[in-house]
Amino acid sequence: MTHSLNEINALAKRAARGAGMSWGMAEETGKACRWLASHDLPALTLLADLLYLNDGVAHDQIAPATLTGAWAATSGTMCPLASGAALSDSADRLAAGDVIEMCGLSHPLFIMPFAAWAALYLGAPVSVRWMQTECRSDGHMLSCAGPTDQIGTQTATTVTCARVAQMPDAARAPALRASPCLQALERLNALA
Repeated sequence: MTHSLNEINALAKRAARGAGMSWGMAEETGKACRWLASHDLPALTLLADLLYLNDGVAHDQIAPATLTGAWAATSGTMCPLASGAALSDSADRLAAGDVIEMCGLSHPLFIMPFAAWAALYLGAPVSVRWMQTECRSDGHMLSCAGPTDQIGTQTATTVTCARVAQMPDAARAPALRASPCLQALERLNALA
């Protein structure tokens, strides 16, 4: 069964809010899930895992402690939604040619929507790398290269984000509908 991207957005936002996120972070979460789902990525499965992982943990424990040098959280595991919001706010650093490094990032695929929005701001593609995986986006198109099992990895020791010159030829355009996993829908509806 397919779902509209608006349904994906709404469910993700309600589940994030039900899990205790602020309204602003819940909005960002919904938009991020919509973007990932539009590229046929397991947005809701990753979100369900992430919300249960961060259940009861204070936001300041999983957000980047500082935006200078390598980003890390005081808990040792950084939330990609909190880090993604900081990445969007740091797009000027990417424009200047800086590479942003994140340490101990959970569910690194969730950084991609924020990197895509930074790419729109820059007018240039942005690359996100973890382990042997590289994903690139110009804001609309997406290209992922590397082992398939690393796309949904739960924690990456190091993730880097940087502006790049071009998109690969294999980049794909977003779809209009998504087919989320039934179990993820059930888990998120329970939180919502």
